[in-house]
Amino acid sequence: MNTKKMGVRDLVREGKNITQYDFIDIEDKKTGQYRGVFVSYQYADDVKVFLIKKQKQKVSKIMKFSGMADGLFDDETVQSIKSKKTI
Repeated sequence: MNTKKMGVRDLVREGKNITQYDFIDIEDKKTGQYRGVFVSYQYADDVKVFLIKKQKQKVSKIMKFSGMADGLFDDETVQSIKSKKTI
């Protein structure tokens, strides 16, 4: 795999010449912090599929617990329950 580290300004300036790289790591030149990754068009669909799959996994974990309190609090709203709660 052909990768390169660049700053955001470098990415903008060399925008036409970046097709030779598979991935470009974007970093903040002042602080040296990692900011993200630029993915070549060849891998864009694979990355989208991966991210969608990961997002669906997170949602399915949350949905396991979504109906647990259904009907438990009658018709009370979240605000009224919070106002009754004492610390």
